[in-house]
Amino acid sequence: MQLRLRHGRPVLPILLRLRGGKPGIRFESMVGAELGPEIVRFNYYSFGLARSRAEDYLAKDQPLAVSRPIYN
Repeated sequence: MQLRLRHGRPVLPILLRLRGGKPGIRFESMVGAELGPEIVRFNYYSFGLARSRAEDYLAKDQPLAVSRPIYN
């Protein structure tokens, strides 16, 4: 929220999981309800790399698919 307020632009939160979590791209939420009722909800995209198949992403027409290492 600080970034959005400071720069006046929308922010897309993304969590990149190198290990653990479910594979692939998911929409997730974190809820703050420690004192009883829900006070705050934080929504974000989670991209789990562990157990993800590179072939599934390389076949798609998406910017993430082309960001792969190039070997000489």
